[in-house]
Amino acid sequence: MNLRAKFGEGMKKCYPSWVAEAESALHLCEEAAAEHTQTTAAAEAAVARRAEELRLQEETWQRRDASLVEREAEVARHEAAACRLGDQLTKREEAVTGWESRHLENARAERATMAERVSELEAREKAVASREQQGGADLADRLAAK
Repeated sequence: MNLRAKFGEGMKKCYPSWVAEAESALHLCEEAAAEHTQTTAAAEAAVARRAEELRLQEETWQRRDASLVEREAEVARHEAAACRLGDQLTKREEAVTGWESRHLENARAERATMAERVSELEAREKAVASREQQGGADLADRLAAK
């Protein structure tokens, strides 16, 4: 703002040095205010850019957090499934072990029964062979007696 233009030449005649100093000071203040406005605008723009960067970064983190929560839930489901499968495997192994044990006991019992039967058959075979020898001798005695 120019004081001379505002108050006219009359003021210059009364206070010539003061008017020049005031105009110079006012001009410096206006320049400082303009520079301050520019600096403030630049700072506000930088703050706005940084705020936008932070907002975008926060959105990215929120998406990552959601993804991690989903992955953790999936891992928990897999761990639960693995635990169930492990329990099933343990039960099956116990069942197979029990079946094998019973099968082995049955096979041993069957083998013992077969061994006993073999012994009985061998004893009968010896008895038959003994009777045959005795019967053959009796037959020879009877034929000789005739």
